Amino acid sequence: MDTKLYISDIGCFSHLEEGEKVYPEPGCRYECWRPGTADREPGDVKWVTRRDHELYAEMTTGNQFRITGDNPHSVIPF
Repeated sequence: MDTKLYISDIGCFSHLEEGEKVYPEPGCRYECWRPGTADREPGDVKWVTRRDHELYAEMTTGNQFRITGDNPHSVIPF
């Protein structure tokens, strides 16, 4: 059985292989928020990937933000 993972299925970097990407669930969009503020980054989260021992979110604007580790951005569904 082929199991497809989505962003909501990922809890930490070890859930993904290096360079593996996961995408939003069908019909769901995600925002990325700056740490310690109420400011949202422009665009929507396009995908989340693993690089070393961290997870990064790529936005529709092309920007990437670390979402694990010290002082990470927050990825929130809307």
